[in-house]
Amino acid sequence: MQTDQIPDVPKEHGPLKLVMMMNRGMRVWPGEPPQMHFLDLTRLRYEGEGVTTEDIESLLAELSKKGFTWAKAQKLFTEDGEKKYSQPY
Repeated sequence: MQTDQIPDVPKEHGPLKLVMMMNRGMRVWPGEPPQMHFLDLTRLRYEGEGVTTEDIESLLAELSKKGFTWAKAQKLFTEDGEKKYSQPY
C-alpha cells in the first residue's frame, strides 16, 4: 500500500515521546517530509525516561487499536545517561 500521507501516530504516550519517523529509509518527521509515496511500513522511534515494559506494551496496543500493524519492537538502552544505540542522521 502506498499513500502520500504521513501516518497519524501518537506523538506522546505515557512517558514515551515520538522523536523520529522514517519511511523507505528517509526521515519524514520531524521536519518537512520529502515528496514521496509512503509505504505502510514506517519506522518510529520513541524515547522517554523511566519507561517500563508495560509502557511499551501499552503503546503497541494503542497503535494496534488505531489500525496499525507493527512488525518489530526494540528496547534501546542508556548507561549512566549515555545512549548505547546508534543515532539517526
